[in-house]
Amino acid sequence: MIDLEALKEELDNDREPCADIGICMECGWRGPLSDCETDVDGDWESGYYQIHLCPQCEDGGCIDYDMTEATAVAWEEWHKKVTKQER
Repeated sequence: MIDLEALKEELDNDREPCADIGICMECGWRGPLSDCETDVDGDWESGYYQIHLCPQCEDGGCIDYDMTEATAVAWEEWHKKVTKQER
């Protein structure tokens, strides 16, 4: 029998660490992405994707993404692990 919990944990541990900081290119706000509301952008031809909205700009601003130091370190470790598996 397959241990689904162990499989889920293994898959979660192999996920690429993602950006966790947002920077608004319009007003200069910088903060955690968890403070941003989300929306969906795109179209049926190109596909849809999630965007983050600046909590200070009335029109949602233009969010660029960055990582905290801890997330950047985790990403480096993940990248080393993934590139080692590809060889």
